[in-house]
Amino acid sequence: MTTARPSAAVALILPTLALAGSVVVTVLGALSTNSATSTLNAALTSQTGTAADVYGSQSAIVVSSGLLTAGIVGIVVSLAVFGVLIGFGALSKPVAEAPIDEAEPADGEFVDAPVVAPAAASAVEPAAAPVAEAPIAEAQVDEAPVVENAPAEASASTGSAAADESPRA
Repeated sequence: MTTARPSAAVALILPTLALAGSVVVTVLGALSTNSATSTLNAALTSQTGTAADVYGSQSAIVVSSGLLTAGIVGIVVSLAVFGVLIGFGALSKPVAEAPIDEAEPADGEFVDAPVVAPAAASAVEPAAAPVAEAPIAEAQVDEAPVVENAPAEASASTGSAAADESPRA
């Protein structure tokens, strides 16, 4: 028994909310960082800047840059979740199982016979001819001539080794 998968809309709710929340946090972090940086620049350039303005703006920049970083990481993670959902096929429709037809076959139908289209069956040619159809070549073998004094003929044809060993007068 298989469990029912949620629809594509249900599978997209969490990553979509995470992406929207991450975009909001990124925008808030960017605006806050920009505001704190401009406050710090104004305090440093004016002659009336106090220690609270300077050090407070530095702390505000650190906090707002943390928000900006968390938003960017959230965007990357939610896009990765979208990729995983697409990779595992959570966004595609599940394949419906075909109902099993228990009806009796009609007269003349064969249940176990494979279905082959007649045009496709005639278009297929064998890759090579069967071996049994190939003609068999009859090789004619000539018998070797019978030589009675083979060692004597061999010495005569090689330059007469026996003649070289005879004493010379």
